Amino acid sequence: MTSATKTVPTSILTHGITLPLRKEIILIFIELVEVLFRSREFLSRYFPISIGIHPPAANPAAPWRLLSRYIAQSTSQAQDECQHFFHTSILPCFGSLASKNYRFPRGLRIAFRSLLFCLFMSNDLFSLKGKVALVTGSSTGLGKVMARALGRAGAKVAQNYFHNEERAAQAFAEFQETGAEGAMFRADVTDETDVNRLVAETTEQLGPIDIVVLNATPDQPQKPIEEYDWAFYQSMLDFFIKSPFLVTRAVLPHMKQQKWGRIINIGSEVFHLGVKPFTAYVAAKGGQNGFNRSLAHELAEWNITVNMVAPGWIPVERHENDPQELKDGYLASIPMGRWGVPQDLDGTITYLASEASGFVTGQNIHVNGGTTVH
Repeated sequence: MTSATKTVPTSILTHGITLPLRKEIILIFIELVEVLFRSREFLSRYFPISIGIHPPAANPAAPWRLLSRYIAQSTSQAQDECQHFFHTSILPCFGSLASKNYRFPRGLRIAFRSLLFCLFMSNDLFSLKGKVALVTGSSTGLGKVMARALGRAGAKVAQNYFHNEERAAQAFAEFQETGAEGAMFRADVTDETDVNRLVAETTEQLGPIDIVVLNATPDQPQKPIEEYDWAFYQSMLDFFIKSPFLVTRAVLPHMKQQKWGRIINIGSEVFHLGVKPFTAYVAAKGGQNGFNRSLAHELAEWNITVNMVAPGWIPVERHENDPQELKDGYLASIPMGRWGVPQDLDGTITYLASEASGFVTGQNIHVNGGTTVH
């Protein structure tokens, strides 16, 4: 694949720039246009040019899904046709809308942010081509989205689940639709035997692991301390201290041998906020934070960086039944005034996994709209 130029103009939409496109960029643009075409009002009021493709009223998404599958076949003809369409129709369209100060719908803004992310990731400094990444707990929630981000940046991605095989199969099918390469593995990442098998199978199918994202997590009920028992505390420690220890120890021989590696712990803002009543989860995340800091010093001489990403409350599937008053209260506390979405982690995760962060280690980056400042 051809990389984009290293200097991207402030507005690629209004300068008539022709960028070489990677397949994943084209696919994301298809998703973006699909969002547009769901809105008949948008088509009639704001579409400034004719692009020669008109979706049927019954299912406006259909032609774009077909085109997405077509391009995923990686045929040069398909990519050439879509690249021509991108430069002659889509970029001018969005440039015109931007000049008219059109306020894009939220779903479209998220898709467009993913597109710009991919354009910047075309820069070799952020490319993960030739790398193998393992993301634990990646069949749902934030892990699923982080795995896609690493795949879009060029890594082969080993994804992991333990309980729900049907959900994992669906997540991996969605991952494959992006054109990325990887595999889905069942393993209990709190069990030493399973972890060693997971690393061995990943190495056999995809290659030795260069990047680890330690994301696996259990249910997280909030209770007064009197209502917890030690078994629950132990389960928190198993996921946030034992599992990172087991996975890190298993992947280190290759990283040390090549003198390059990336270990990314997924933490939480709750440790810094002292959220109540949540002692079991907060204490375990605090322990993972200490693991991150000490390990960064220990592994620095091998050019292995160890960092943590601490998301805020980003609603995913397991938050669907949370009390609305709790959600309203948290939203009001976010300085940026909006909920985070899983895609808000894409840039941070890919940066920490890439060569761009080579002199950054032992850090804890909060992705929460400014709820914590440190």
